[in-house]
Amino acid sequence: MNAEEMSRSAALQLKAAHYLNPPFFATRAAIYFALWSVLALLLNWLSLKQDRTADPKCSKQMRMLSGPGLGVFVITVTFAAIDWVMSLDPSWSSTIFGLIFVASWTMSALAFTILATAWLSQREPMNAVVRASHFQDLGNLTLTLVMLWTYFAFSQYLIIWSANLPEETTWYVARKHGGWGAIALATAILQFAFPFLILLSRAAKQSARKLAMLALLILAMRALDVIWLIEPTFNRERFHLSWMDVAAPIAIGGLWLAAFSWQLQQRPLVPINDPQLEQALAMHAGH
Repeated sequence: MNAEEMSRSAALQLKAAHYLNPPFFATRAAIYFALWSVLALLLNWLSLKQDRTADPKCSKQMRMLSGPGLGVFVITVTFAAIDWVMSLDPSWSSTIFGLIFVASWTMSALAFTILATAWLSQREPMNAVVRASHFQDLGNLTLTLVMLWTYFAFSQYLIIWSANLPEETTWYVARKHGGWGAIALATAILQFAFPFLILLSRAAKQSARKLAMLALLILAMRALDVIWLIEPTFNRERFHLSWMDVAAPIAIGGLWLAAFSWQLQQRPLVPINDPQLEQALAMHAGH
């Protein structure tokens, strides 16, 4: 959308003809949000219908929707990451970039789930339902996603480092100097090494308090990692943060939390008519 930038970049002029132009960019964004919203609303509606009617078909319908929905989610997040982040540097590209965001978003969602579950487990009726084994399962999933994110992120770095092509390495060079390197090191330690070591402990995974503190750390590091991915494109020589880097996540996150809290109060916290509820409760009670 910046004519001056367009005139200086042959890569932008080439890509704008078919892909990086405002109309197609806005159309793709609308498609992403439409698909995500449809999936969320349908699953929400089916879950509410199951609570109210005990219709056994609801479980099957949710599974049938969720399977293809995961494929749609992975594809749309991949293209969204390319559009909204990778396109900031039109001369650079990575085929695994979208998958890094898929793993990141899923890890953030699971970390939030752990925080919400830990908070609710201290209150009725969840204090009679949630067991240490639930947190162990959540911890195992978190460990898996931490390793998956690390695998994707390190694979991208290793491939670019091995090829040693100037048009690819400049992306990492910009994120190594002026304080950005310290953030990269902190992310490697606090978003991989430390959680990985902690989540190897069975006792830590079964502790709601310890797992919640780790989830909070992961969410904080996710925010820092996003800043590290985006800001050096505009401030390559020195570490710089805008007030919007703090205000935007708080504002949008606050709206989302308000909607989440409102919905949480409208529903039973336990899926009362889920056909597998009794089996699941009995299994965890046995643990």
